[in-house]
Amino acid sequence: MEIQPFEVDLQKSNNESNWKDEIRRLIKLCCRNQMKYLFIVKEPQLSNVNYLKDLNRLINSNELLTMLLNEDLEEIQIDLKTQQKERNTAEDRDALLNFVKGMLLKNLHFALTGPSTSQALKRFAELCPTLLNYFSVICQSDWSQESLTQVALHQFNANTFIDTQKNNVKLSIICKEIHLRVTALAEEYWLRLSRRVFITPIQFLDFIHLYQFMLRDFQNTLPLSIRKYEV
Repeated sequence: MEIQPFEVDLQKSNNESNWKDEIRRLIKLCCRNQMKYLFIVKEPQLSNVNYLKDLNRLINSNELLTMLLNEDLEEIQIDLKTQQKERNTAEDRDALLNFVKGMLLKNLHFALTGPSTSQALKRFAELCPTLLNYFSVICQSDWSQESLTQVALHQFNANTFIDTQKNNVKLSIICKEIHLRVTALAEEYWLRLSRRVFITPIQFLDFIHLYQFMLRDFQNTLPLSIRKYEV
């Protein structure tokens, strides 16, 4: 059976209320669809003690009532009746909670992602060794400067709509430097204001594609601007 990935957006998880809403949604998905889900927990989310407590509740099915609202249980119960499954189980509150626990145990899996040098991952392993046993750990490495340059160069070389062949290497280096500078500024922003702005490889690619789009548009309009001044 295919496993569906489930993530809580890093911007959303800055707000504990949003995090809890997403956890409740995940629980209902596991019960409603009876599909298998992989809850991907990201390294920055490990720094919040309350998030770790919620993960512990999910894994050990403890104190589920502190995570679910009455309306959530009613929604699960209605879904079960609609599907004409577990009719007897759904009638009793305790039995319904046992059903939810069983679905979480059966359908919910966990993974941690982050850099192999992450202090948050190391701290989590030290403080929560029992919880760690339930997680698959996916270590990510930040792209090296050479990798950033090569990825940018590949993107420029693959674009046939813009004539930049002579300057592709220089453009790639410029894109790399901008990405590194923005990453450094994001870290400085965190140190000064305790607000996270996450810069990812996907955003690096989006930045290159946006630059290519603007460059292509500029190449189309520049000749027209020049002609205005031609005699």
